[in-house]
Amino acid sequence: MSQGKRRPIRRAVRRPPSSGRKPTGRLSSRDLAVSADELLAFQTLFQSLLARQEQRDWFRFYLCGQLSNLARKTVEPMVLSWLGPNESAVRTAQHYLGQALWKSEPLVEHAQGLVAQWLGEPDGVVIVDGSGSLVSP
Repeated sequence: MSQGKRRPIRRAVRRPPSSGRKPTGRLSSRDLAVSADELLAFQTLFQSLLARQEQRDWFRFYLCGQLSNLARKTVEPMVLSWLGPNESAVRTAQHYLGQALWKSEPLVEHAQGLVAQWLGEPDGVVIVDGSGSLVSP
């Protein structure tokens, strides 16, 4: 690209949820507390599959970060938002998610087992189909 020509900045377009319905309102503080309790209970279902306490802590941290209201769901904004400007924590979290060795197969198998238990029928299937989503012209 030459120095004289610059691409215009593309801004994200706000779209309604795929259901087509507007959000009904904000969650109450009680709803948030119940949701937080449920999230912590859910993550405990996987704790025995993580060998080290450090893995369990970063697993919980990252899960909460992905479900947070942060605009960017990458490690750095999560750490900066919750742990403050700590370069060491940013690097540690990035290492945990990107380079640390841990076995994902048992976690995936356990998650699949939970889904089968919660939704399962011996001859049941789950069909995920995005064709019902609204598409803007």
